[in-house]
Amino acid sequence: MSDDKRKWTAQFHVSTDIILDADHEEVTFDHPDGIFSAVIKHYKLPPEVDQALLIVNVSFYEEDIDQTEILARQYLDELLHRLDFACSQRFRVEWLSRIVDTSPNIEQRDQLYFHPAPDDGPFPHLSQDILDTVSTLCTWKSSKATNAALEWFSAALGSKVLEVKFQQFWFVIEILAVAQKDPGKVPDKCSKCQGDLFCPSCNETPTHKPYPKQAILQLIKKTVNGSPDEFFAKVDFARNALMHGRTKEYINQKLEEEGFPLDFSTMINHLGHLAWVSILNSFEIPEGKHSPAFIQANTFLPMMMRAAVRVTTGHVGNQDDPDIDLQPVPDITITIQESNEAEHAEPPTEPFQEEADQ
Repeated sequence: MSDDKRKWTAQFHVSTDIILDADHEEVTFDHPDGIFSAVIKHYKLPPEVDQALLIVNVSFYEEDIDQTEILARQYLDELLHRLDFACSQRFRVEWLSRIVDTSPNIEQRDQLYFHPAPDDGPFPHLSQDILDTVSTLCTWKSSKATNAALEWFSAALGSKVLEVKFQQFWFVIEILAVAQKDPGKVPDKCSKCQGDLFCPSCNETPTHKPYPKQAILQLIKKTVNGSPDEFFAKVDFARNALMHGRTKEYINQKLEEEGFPLDFSTMINHLGHLAWVSILNSFEIPEGKHSPAFIQANTFLPMMMRAAVRVTTGHVGNQDDPDIDLQPVPDITITIQESNEAEHAEPPTEPFQEEADQ
């Protein structure tokens, strides 16, 4: 290991349905390539709390403290993804508490301490009007496709992984698009320029019933304002990239190179709103006046405000073998002041049009 790189230990809290067996108070992992190691042990919760929480300490080497969180999360992902597979159980990162310089034989230790900041939630908006709206929705006829789309929409709202959330919103749109596609046939397309193909021998353009992606394009053209063809092309590119193992960073790079105004996260927000509007339009609404009350989120992305504080503390314990659990934890209080002139984000109603009679 290079002399200019310090050893860091990141402490994560991970929820799971699996606990350590009776023979172990902790278990260890050493990466075969020596790039990081990990120690897993129980986080003690009150007996009345029906949840298993683990502490996962990930140790690695890095020179720049500002790069430590990126590396720590990268290494933890590699560990947990394979642990998920080995156990057929989900290990979910709940929070990162701190990253401490655990290099041996030093008296002053740098650390990054992470603390959740107060937010505005939970939101007091569950009124009787909302329950009356749910009652109204139950009177509107829904197809099997609508019911399936509702399930996937609910799953997407609960997903914390952006790539999974994207796919689940895509499922909503594809299910409804295929169920509602125009019955007429569409021309076969050139794979290079997407123009209509022409057969000189038959003197005609071959046609077929719309494929799922063509049905999605039909739905987007009915719902998206502005440039629906370009929007479809970019979300279709993102979906194909994910299916071929590409990362959201790769997708963002390609979108930026092509000058597309949306990044992957913003694209998810638009997909989420498109899915919502598509579900609304899929109900068979009886004649008459309807006044449902809907709550529209300003984002479908998982959001958590937090503060990261860099501090230096004196060493506690054995300097030859530093223990992160023995190092001092700073006492931090966070206060957020919001200006009266602060602008609040509005729901992403553009570029979508809501066609359902409300």
